[in-house]
Amino acid sequence: MPKRTMRVLDEPLPEDARVVTAMRPKPQPVLAGGGRSTLLCGACGFPVAKRVDPAGVGALVLQCPRCGRYNSPA
Repeated sequence: MPKRTMRVLDEPLPEDARVVTAMRPKPQPVLAGGGRSTLLCGACGFPVAKRVDPAGVGALVLQCPRCGRYNSPA
């Protein structure tokens, strides 16, 4: 399964992006699907999304559940 490190972003404005985050007691990936790639946080390396197609999530901003930084898969 290919791994890709995402680009870290400043905090996005609500009207600029759709932010995906997970509110769980233990850090877990915020997305899991049927694709073949793992997207890693650009700040801490945590697997923010597993088994995804990067092109399919490119318009989203993913917030890392471990460090809280915002990441762009595009």
